[in-house]
Amino acid sequence: MTKFFALALLTLSAVAQAQTRYRPVDFVAGIGVTAGGSTLTTVQYADGSSQDISAGSGLMFYAGVETGIGEFASLQATLGYHVDTTHASNGDVRFSRYPIELLAYVPVNPALRVGVGARFVNNPRLQGSGVASNVDVKFDSTVGFVVEGEYRFTPWVGVKLRAVSERFTAPATNESVSGDHIGLLCNFYF
Repeated sequence: MTKFFALALLTLSAVAQAQTRYRPVDFVAGIGVTAGGSTLTTVQYADGSSQDISAGSGLMFYAGVETGIGEFASLQATLGYHVDTTHASNGDVRFSRYPIELLAYVPVNPALRVGVGARFVNNPRLQGSGVASNVDVKFDSTVGFVVEGEYRFTPWVGVKLRAVSERFTAPATNESVSGDHIGLLCNFYF
């Protein structure tokens, strides 16, 4: 069975290398999971368990466009929603933000590329509802730095591993927290 998966991975790699597309514009949509950052709050449940809400953790959804710069580079711009949340029957807490990213990529080989760029985070907010409705912290918008690698299994599907460096400051208290995180994302190109 292991040989079958190894053969399947090699076949997908060969297909990706043979099917490299050069179109003026590709649309991209993706989803991913991230981990890291400072703990913003800890939610205590009635059963004694707890969950941390972190400034770098959560789910990320995004969509945008990518355009090639010749055969040796490309630019990608995306708008996203990044959230770390917890739910209970009597309330929830979430840290949400709306990142806008601009990344430049260069290929390592036809299936693998590396990218660097900026991440502007708009309207970061820690907010609660129900029994946690007293939680409401607005943070200033911020600019961070992104570095990532992407492996394109096919011209339409890629998996990205990334690291992000960013900080969030609450203007009410002037307290700054780390939003630094790593992430695993999946891109779909069309």
